Formats: sequence, structure tokens, C-alpha cells
Amino acid sequence: MTSCAKGCWKRHGKKCGHTLSTDTSIILSDSLAGILGRTYPVQMGTGTTFISGRNRGKAVYGFSHDLLVGCREFSEFSKVVNDNNAAFSMNIACALFGGSYLEARLNEEIAQMANGPGRNIRPTRKFWTVLYEDQKDMAPKQKWNLIASTCRGRLWDASVEPFQSYDLVLSLRNELAHYKGIVTRKSDPPVKKLRALMARFKGPRDPMMRAFRVASWVDELLSAPELGSWVSSVIEHFDNNFYLLLFGRSPKTVKPRRLRLSKSLID
Repeated sequence: MTSCAKGCWKRHGKKCGHTLSTDTSIILSDSLAGILGRTYPVQMGTGTTFISGRNRGKAVYGFSHDLLVGCREFSEFSKVVNDNNAAFSMNIACALFGGSYLEARLNEEIAQMANGPGRNIRPTRKFWTVLYEDQKDMAPKQKWNLIASTCRGRLWDASVEPFQSYDLVLSLRNELAHYKGIVTRKSDPPVKKLRALMARFKGPRDPMMRAFRVASWVDELLSAPELGSWVSSVIEHFDNNFYLLLFGRSPKTVKPRRLRLSKSLID
């Protein structure tokens, strides 16, 4: 079953404008499908299900994985697309997805630690419970430092990697998500730390903006073809080292138990 752009829910003998598929396994975007020459499946996030304890049977959805995958895929699209406007939009998506990853990931970890069944939780269950209740009133960096300081992780230091690069992604995301109109003739970004990005990434100015003498750091920075790939690499590196940075150790892996089958079961 498809619907045409006019909202008609009928089976069409011929194409009636752009059609929208009701199959939820496909992203509804002709432009992205056209870029890859194929339909594009939705990348679902991960999930953690509690198998014991007071929250047995409940789960925490890992939306941070969706943001991570989305950032990665949009950066790949920006490499192959031959349209400057499309690349511009994909760079915006990379910045918003990548900059939102950290807070989502931290909130997921806090939810799991506060509500999970574990007994030997560091530092205490109460610590995670209070943090879980107050997480809405805390900035991502504040949450990070509070957890890292009590769990032997690394405090957030924007002067060293990988915090330095992710700090730039956070600043870019915040300036785009909370964009403020500025009356100016210059294209300097409103935040000093973003000038480092402007010095490294600078795309072609929009001809219309140039004709009307409109200077915008957004236009120049987000037009750079390499920006999305850089943002994605920063997020990927941070994700791969998340536990080591925050908790000072790699996550424990649960080995599957070997089931011993009795002779009666085998027969």
C-alpha cells in the first residue's frame, strides 16, 4: 500500500507524484536512496534488558547507538553526494547527531546502574539513584566529571584529546541547536573555540549569499565536504573508548554458559 503526495490512500496504476511506503523498515527518502542506488534499512539501537532484580523484564533502549550510526551514515552520504545543498544538510545532521550522542549515552549508563540488579556497584547504589533522579538538571560535562571522579575515570579536560575534539563537536551542536541571529558583516563564529574549526574546514560560499553580501560562519563551515567525516571519526573514537575514559577500565563481558544436556534430553 502506498500513498501519493496528495494523501490519497489507494493503489495507483501509475506513479502519482512521490510515493510513501507504509513499510517501517525503509527510510522514506528518495534522495538518500538515490545516492546509494538502493533502499536504506533503519538502523535500530541496542537495548539492555534486566534479567533479575526488582526491574526484571524491563529494559533501557540505547538511543545513543542510533545517534552514533546516524552520524556515521550521514558522513558517508556527504562523501558521495554531488549536491552542495545535500552535503550541507548532511553536515548539519552529523553535528546534531554527534553532539547529542554523549548526553544520551551517559543517561543510559546512569539508568542501567541505578536500576540494574548488580550488587557490587561502584561507588554505591545510592550514588547512581540520586544521579538518576537529578540527571535532568545537570549538564553532560557535569555528569561526566561526577561519575569519573568517583569511578577512577578521566575528568573532562578540553585541552587534551579526545576531550578536545569532542568539546568542539559539543560547541558546534549547541550553536546550531540554539542558533542566535547575529547582525554582522563578518563570518566569525560567536564562540571562540569554533574558530579552530573554521580555520580547518571551510567550504565554498553560497553564490546567493555572496551576491547579497551575507556573511555566515554557518554557511562557510557546514559547506566543507570533510566536516561530517571528521565529526563522525571523533564520535566513533569516543564511543570505542567510552568505558576506559569514564570508568578507567574496559567493560566486563558476560560469557555464555555451557548447558549440560542429560541423556534423556538428547534422546
